[in-house]
Amino acid sequence: MLQRIQTVYLLLVVALMTTLCFVPMATYSSNGVDGALVAFDFWWLGSLFALCALVAFVVIWLFKNRLLQVRLLVAEVVLLVGAQIFSLWYSIGITRQVAAAGGANMSSIATPTFFPLVCIILVWLAIRGILKDERLVRSLDRIRYKRSNPKKQRAVCTDWVQAALCLLTPQLGGRRCRCGSRDPHFGAPGRGRPRRRKPPDR
Repeated sequence: MLQRIQTVYLLLVVALMTTLCFVPMATYSSNGVDGALVAFDFWWLGSLFALCALVAFVVIWLFKNRLLQVRLLVAEVVLLVGAQIFSLWYSIGITRQVAAAGGANMSSIATPTFFPLVCIILVWLAIRGILKDERLVRSLDRIRYKRSNPKKQRAVCTDWVQAALCLLTPQLGGRRCRCGSRDPHFGAPGRGRPRRRKPPDR
């Protein structure tokens, strides 16, 4: 649903990364001339920031497919890490060049350079919110399933960290999740399998 807290987090990511495309990442003054380093001074860097904003915006409208949302947000974290590294790289590089020129030259790194780091935290919070909603929906499905099939038992990932691992680990060579299922799941009807209990030692 759009009225969830993760929508607010993702909208903040869109706003911050869009702002970073146009505001200076570093400012400098050399020989009486003032200048600034902007993302689109390097087209690929500006494109990376724009892609981060676009992915976050698209994820907002995929609220009917929460599992796909989580997968895209994991990719978003990778993009944001790259954005943070390159923004710092060029910001520090321009300040070093100005400092090496000597004289009355001055330079400084602007606050927006660290926007990707803030966005990483926001995306992590959004992932937690989406997984929480997914667990809630699956638990309601489990209750309905138990009422209609009281004799059948199913394995369920109860810890949200383990649930995320089940989700992000696709079926590879028949490997099983710790909860006994072969498929990434959150306890959906028909997917889980009961654990086999070892017989007691005699």
